[in-house]
Amino acid sequence: MKTPHTTPPIQGSLPEVFILESLSFDDETALRHEGKILADLLKLAGKKPIYYYFRTEQELEELAKRFKESRYRYLHLSCHGSPEAIHTTIGKVPIVRFAEIFEDHLKLRRLFISACEIGSGFLAEQIIAKNKGMHSIASPIDKILFSRAVAIWAAFYVRMFDLNNLSMTSKDIGKLLTDLCRLFGERFKWTWYNAKQDVWNPEEIDGLKRPVIVKLGTKFKTPPAHPLRQLT
Repeated sequence: MKTPHTTPPIQGSLPEVFILESLSFDDETALRHEGKILADLLKLAGKKPIYYYFRTEQELEELAKRFKESRYRYLHLSCHGSPEAIHTTIGKVPIVRFAEIFEDHLKLRRLFISACEIGSGFLAEQIIAKNKGMHSIASPIDKILFSRAVAIWAAFYVRMFDLNNLSMTSKDIGKLLTDLCRLFGERFKWTWYNAKQDVWNPEEIDGLKRPVIVKLGTKFKTPPAHPLRQLT
């Protein structure tokens, strides 16, 4: 008797958003929980987001495992940041280390990061090098206010799921991010995989001037990890 075919968990993903958030103690006191606001909004839109708050790198490691086990397709990270690191409540996670934590967790997945300046560094290249088969990464290039970040991501998710409640395409994501960057005058780094050409497309979406999309360089296949020095 033939064994019934079962879809591997990494391929049988769910069109839902897994949200991870880490803020400073001052942000916690001021209730600036962007990720929690997005989770509540997604519930109002009929989605089933999963939300976790973390304060340390060790907690992030555990939550990375839970993300993979969830089979959710979209990972949203809300935190402070810099070109070199993701900031947690009581520390920093260098982007090289962040990529290691999520190694092999993002195949056929999309990563959305809401963190100041993280798009101006080499996070996308580090993540891609550790996750063959990943679809895309989007993140702000400059410092961004909480109010503007919440507005952009809320509009993004509501509209994307209006277009298609079961999937997102890179074409639709790029167009919507372009519209939102122009509306709010922000810049995003948008890196997406073109399966037909087997290349990654790194782009800067510039809402401050035209042309809106500026090519960041030559299209590339899965890149080697950028030689960055770990923060101490």
